[in-house]
Amino acid sequence: MFDLGGGEHGMTRRLILFFMLSIFYAVVSFAGETHKASGVVKELKANKVAISHGPISTMNMGAMTMLFDVADPEMLKDLKPGTKLDFSFDNSKDAMTITDFELK
Repeated sequence: MFDLGGGEHGMTRRLILFFMLSIFYAVVSFAGETHKASGVVKELKANKVAISHGPISTMNMGAMTMLFDVADPEMLKDLKPGTKLDFSFDNSKDAMTITDFELK
């Protein structure tokens, strides 16, 4: 193994390592899975959409606003800020991509 050192700096290094491993585990654990959520469109960008979504229980994620990629840019034509929707998205190591949605 490797020495993280002792004392105050060693504790800081251990905490940083713990958080880095926790984030890595979260990304790897949910990569490649499809998830469902509900939300409201906040902003449209080139091939992306910002959505304020509710909790996503399959990812242990609370409500927040996130930027999602879209699988097909044509999907954006049905959306505008304020649009409510239920959506499915794939989570890969590179991006969260909306694959399907239904307007509310």
